[in-house]
Amino acid sequence: MSKVETYTQLHLHTTYSMLDGVGKAKDYAQRCAELGMQACAITDHGTMAGLFEFYTEMTKVGVKPILGNEMYCVEDMHRRGLTDAEKDGLTPTEIREKNKMRLRSPHLLLLAENDIGLRNLFRLNYYANTEGYYGKPRIDLDLLEKYSEGIIATTTCVISNMARYLQAKQTDKMTSFFDRLLGIFGEDNLFIELHPHDLDIQKDYNVALIELFRKKYENVKCVLANDVHVVLKQHDKVHDFLWRMNTDGKFDEAGVHTLYLASEDEMRALWYDNGYGDLIADEYLEEAIESTKQIATRCNAKLDMETLKEPKFETPDGFDNNRDYIVHQLKKGMQTKLDAGQIKEEDIPEYTTALKKELDLVDDKGYVDYFLITQDFCKFAYDNEILMSPGRGSASGALLCWLLGITHLNPIKYNLFFERFMNPTRIKEPDIDNDFADKDREKVKEYVASKWGDANIASVCAYARYSANTLFRDLAKDKDLPFQETNKIAKTISGHISLNKDMTSFSEIMNDKPEVRKFVQDMDADEAASFVETIDVLNGNARNQTIAAGGVIISSSPLYDMMPLRKTKDDVLVTEWQIDELAKMKFLKIDMLGISTLSVIKDVMDKVGMKIPDLYNMPLDREDLSEDEQVHYDKAFQLLCEGQTFGVFQFAGSNITRVLQQAKPKTIEDIAAVNAIYRPGVIKMGALDAFTRRKNGQEDPTNDHHPMFEEILEPTQGIMIYQEQFIQMFSMLGLSFGEGDILRKTAESLDQKKCNDYLEEHLYSDPNKLILSMKETKKVADKLIENAGYLFNKSHAISYSILAYWTSYFKAKHPAEFIEVLCNHSADDHDEIALCLSMARDLLNNPTVSLGNINNFSLDFKVTQEEFMVGLLGVKGLGKSVLNKIKKHYPSDSGWLDYTEFMRDNFEFKMVSENDLKMLVSLGMFDELQFCGKQFNRKALVALTEVYYALSRMPKRDLKKVCIKLWDNEELKFFELISGRYIDKVLEAFDINIEDDYTESEVINKELDHLGFRVTENIAKWEEMCGIVKDMGLTHISDYDDEAESHEHVWLTIRTVEMLKTKKGKPYANVRADDGSSFRVWHNKLQYCKNDLIPGQVLIVKLNADTFGRSISWDRGALVGEEKILELRQQL
Repeated sequence: MSKVETYTQLHLHTTYSMLDGVGKAKDYAQRCAELGMQACAITDHGTMAGLFEFYTEMTKVGVKPILGNEMYCVEDMHRRGLTDAEKDGLTPTEIREKNKMRLRSPHLLLLAENDIGLRNLFRLNYYANTEGYYGKPRIDLDLLEKYSEGIIATTTCVISNMARYLQAKQTDKMTSFFDRLLGIFGEDNLFIELHPHDLDIQKDYNVALIELFRKKYENVKCVLANDVHVVLKQHDKVHDFLWRMNTDGKFDEAGVHTLYLASEDEMRALWYDNGYGDLIADEYLEEAIESTKQIATRCNAKLDMETLKEPKFETPDGFDNNRDYIVHQLKKGMQTKLDAGQIKEEDIPEYTTALKKELDLVDDKGYVDYFLITQDFCKFAYDNEILMSPGRGSASGALLCWLLGITHLNPIKYNLFFERFMNPTRIKEPDIDNDFADKDREKVKEYVASKWGDANIASVCAYARYSANTLFRDLAKDKDLPFQETNKIAKTISGHISLNKDMTSFSEIMNDKPEVRKFVQDMDADEAASFVETIDVLNGNARNQTIAAGGVIISSSPLYDMMPLRKTKDDVLVTEWQIDELAKMKFLKIDMLGISTLSVIKDVMDKVGMKIPDLYNMPLDREDLSEDEQVHYDKAFQLLCEGQTFGVFQFAGSNITRVLQQAKPKTIEDIAAVNAIYRPGVIKMGALDAFTRRKNGQEDPTNDHHPMFEEILEPTQGIMIYQEQFIQMFSMLGLSFGEGDILRKTAESLDQKKCNDYLEEHLYSDPNKLILSMKETKKVADKLIENAGYLFNKSHAISYSILAYWTSYFKAKHPAEFIEVLCNHSADDHDEIALCLSMARDLLNNPTVSLGNINNFSLDFKVTQEEFMVGLLGVKGLGKSVLNKIKKHYPSDSGWLDYTEFMRDNFEFKMVSENDLKMLVSLGMFDELQFCGKQFNRKALVALTEVYYALSRMPKRDLKKVCIKLWDNEELKFFELISGRYIDKVLEAFDINIEDDYTESEVINKELDHLGFRVTENIAKWEEMCGIVKDMGLTHISDYDDEAESHEHVWLTIRTVEMLKTKKGKPYANVRADDGSSFRVWHNKLQYCKNDLIPGQVLIVKLNADTFGRSISWDRGALVGEEKILELRQQL
């Protein structure tokens, strides 16, 4: 390797030293290039998360990356909090302080000299995060001794073990630690690290290192480092701010203000300016600088981005190799599909040809094992009644996946194709996404872990990052700026914590938003500059680590030899590198995602006795169904066309529901088209409106591209919606499918020049490829590219549209079971329950709605055609433990005879709190029970309950006074008062009328407060209100025409009201009407009509409609509630 001849910073922290490191790898690389540095190291605190990013950014600018880790090293990595024996005799304060000391973890800097050293660093990182974790990932010298080969170590900084011993005046321990390091690493691989910082403890430490060790061990050399945390010197204040964030404002500064990426000249200046020239001989400085070059030359560890790290599937007995085995599995799959009637005999040649093409490519690129591994855990799911989605993403276009049981839809039937999944022209690692019922997803992961080994499977991490919005708020708080003003400004800055590295700078936001610009300009000039710089420097920095949804990495050998890993609090092994980094390292990711809808479907299937094979093999074309099943098929699509989409996968939103109503789907392909076309970019282009007009016969489905594309565009009304259509059309113009896919990818960036360059090279330069004339080909190609920016993956659209159909099918065929399961899956979401109840009233036989009573209630929701019993777990504030206590203390099979008995038991067993008991009373749970021989209405019983609880809390002296005053009996005990003998005096003394009851509006409010939806509805009043609005000649909302030039008032019954907030924090309501449609009531209207938005009540509204949905008109009188309607009737 070439010799490094420039000073090298060997101790450097990036943003992945969370809330401590300021610099990004890209910025460090740029600065190294500016300074002419030939090499630079990364040594983040206890993590190697930034290694890949650092490695690639440094390599881009020609700077040699040196890979390291400043680890946390303790005396015993397995020792955590104090043991019982150690706590003996200590006060709680002493125990707490000693445990805090255990959490203090000294630093030890380690650098990978070669690939063996890098692998050992990965292992140390793994054990630190698994076996050694206590507040921080920790190692000890015993572990280090096992994995020290190929590693260079230093004595590190003033927070090292040796520095701590020196500060405690324990030079014997300091010497012992150094000698142990020397024994582990040897003289060539251990260096004495000196820093030029202006700190007394640093000066003491540097001098001690020279006097006690350098002079004693002639062959152990010094090395000079700056413990870099920021790129530029002026970023020091940014680092201080980050420190205050990290320590919750307890420190005003980090202590040292020169932790920047300094050149050799700057390091020399710092050394002499801070007085080290007077303390330490110059020869040691020269040696320390020279050592950085020697270490940089020696460190040649590399990240292997060339080798495919695919796990190896063990060939089953009876097969020579995995190709033979996968062929066997594919033949078996083909026969199964033939037997099920999903492939016709006459079509076998077509399927065989397609399959051979796919298998040859997969085999040629070395991915056979990947498909067999995926098939293996999909088969586990199938065998263990774990439901999967029909497919996800482009893998649904692979015939190979369908025949192996990885996906559950026929790609040839839907004109999907393999090249969108694996392009033979531009090979990219295959990426199969697998959706499982979320309740069972972990079972699949556990199976994979048991098969491959716990250390051979890991979830993929992601990093939440600072955005300008978050930083603005944090910085305003740090500077103690007025919250009201800064909060208002912050709401104008979109975006909070994000997973995206590249985010809009604060400077750009200031240019776009005058209010933000004025806020900054009103500051003092220096303060304003610091404010802007702090946000721009930290924008996009890592804030904390999280887990990417579903992604896992599987390997045939332990992952800790190949990448940095950590464990979560839930004991889940997670990579420290992100998905795009793992892909570039040629690890194969497998997505195991959990979808709640699949859990809902599976629970419904269990209730109705349907098995998974029955669902997977269920025909999706009407003509293939029996007459009975055709009825359910028609009903499923009828629900979609009518806007009954609650509970339907991906179509429950109000706006897409409206599009479904307009599009009137009749097939899976129709649903898929709506799914694909309902995208913001497509909507803005007007394609959505054109699609619905053409679908309804209001406009001819014209193909605007070329007549030869008619067959391709016919299913989507002549409009290009899918990426696959784009590829197909270019294949007809002369490109191969693979080339068409590359062009599609390029066209998504809307870069016309790049597209033209690609076509010039791959199509226009070879006239023999052209089907049309050159002029016409270019004209057609330009138009296709112009409309290519918002195309959707048809494979994914079809997959998820089948899943949407499944939900609508079960909703149509088994409505009671579907609603019950959906309620129990949404028990904590009261808006969802309200929608479930609305759905029950629409689809079932006008069921009675009840919570039951105290002697007959259910924790879970129970739904039949005739009854909708609310599960009490859906009541706000009531937990399972409370309800189980009530069940536990049932006095007999028949329950409590009266409220008297229940109240006595409740005081004795403390089943329910006073507030919860009053809530249950107000909801009617005790309506059928008497108290002390009398029948009370709810309001009176709540008042009486308050009285008895007040009496129970009285000191004995005060209770005795009450008893004397009311009954002239000082001997009475509290429990004796809960009886018919004394009740009359209580009622009289506390002025309680047993006839007192809540008004209708009070009952409604209590139901909405405690349940989030209406249980009781005044049908007579509703019918009266409906009659009034009809007499007024008003049109029902179901006849509202969104396309009309002007709109009159319409009437509706409110089903649900969902209170939401805009991105700027302003409240608004989404109101769902009885026809399934919905509209928004924006803040300026909501403040005046909120009390009218009550589920079950009738409204008169005037609406505006646009592409993005309906909302209340700005006109005065655009929303009229029941009270106003009655007034209008009187006037009329």
